[in-house]
This record gives sequence, structure tokens and C-alpha cells, in this order.
Amino acid sequence: MQSRHQAGLIYIKWAEDEKRRVEEARVKGDNVAMQEHQNKLKELYNKALYELNRYKEIDPIFPVNYYRIAYIYLQLGDVKKAEETYLEHINYPEKLKAPPHNAWVENWTKRRLPEYAETYMYLGNLMFSTGNAPKAKEYYKKGLEVVPGHLNITKNLAILYANSGDMTNARALWEELRKTNPDDPDVKKVFGLK
Repeated sequence: MQSRHQAGLIYIKWAEDEKRRVEEARVKGDNVAMQEHQNKLKELYNKALYELNRYKEIDPIFPVNYYRIAYIYLQLGDVKKAEETYLEHINYPEKLKAPPHNAWVENWTKRRLPEYAETYMYLGNLMFSTGNAPKAKEYYKKGLEVVPGHLNITKNLAILYANSGDMTNARALWEELRKTNPDDPDVKKVFGLK
């Protein structure tokens, strides 16, 4: 089972080396080599996707696998597929309610709530990085519904509010964090504490 995941990781690492070669060829002005390395890079990412998707068939609840798949889609420039991958992780438990899985009696979703909150955070980060602040805010808020007070989601939402000019909500979140996480380095930095 782990061999599929490990193979995916190897292809990702190999692709990172190829990405470096693309940049080296670009700096040298060697367009032919650059194109060859870009082609190889895409091939390696597609091989990684194949292996990670095969692993997902075996272990469909492992969140890190979804994060790696989303990362690859981002490297390939497909933001929509990255978003769909994160949502697939969040929505997977619903699939278990349908045949042939509807015989499962355990609701393990509850004990995996921190994972789903983290996935919402990644979705929010993705939308924020692509300039879609309203969608980022929506995902951050969903993450906070799943795990109220989640430290990193709260910080990210406060930053989003500040960047959007909503200083009232930004301050309110930072004040909340100051009460609940006074030793957090970011909280200390915002309040000028050491």
C-alpha cells in the first residue's frame, strides 16, 4: 500500500530536480533544453499523480495524499483541479453513506475533524493566493465551524480581513488569539510583545 505513496513522492522529488534544470536552462537562454526539461517535468508530475491516485484508491482518507495531489495540480497550473482535490478529501465521508459502503456503522468523521479543518485552511490559502478573497473567507469560516478557534485558520482569516481593509474584524480576531494563544509568535509580533 505504501509503495504507491512512496513512488508518488519519488516522482515529486525528481520533478523538483527537473524544475531546477528548467530554471538553469532559462537563465542560460537555452530554449531547447528548457523545453525538454519542461516536458520531462510535466511527465514526472503526471507519473506522481498516477501513483498518488492509485494510493488514494487504497487509502481514501489519508489527508496528506490529497495535499500532495493538489500541490502537483498547482505546479501544473491547474488551480481548479487543486481546489477539487481538497474538496474531494472533505466530501469523501459522504461517499461512505452510499452503497456499497452504507453498511459501515462507525462515523469516523468526527475524530478526523482537525484534518478537515486543515483542508479548509489549505482551500482558503489557495483562494487567497489566487486573489479570490471572498472564497478564501468562506473556506476559512468553514474550517472554523469544523474546529472553532483553530489557531492557523484564525490567523489567516485575520490577515485576510486586514488585507481587505476590514480592520475591525482583523483586530477582533487578533484580540481573540491574544486571549487564547498569548505565547504564539505571530500574536506577540502583532501586539509588539517579546
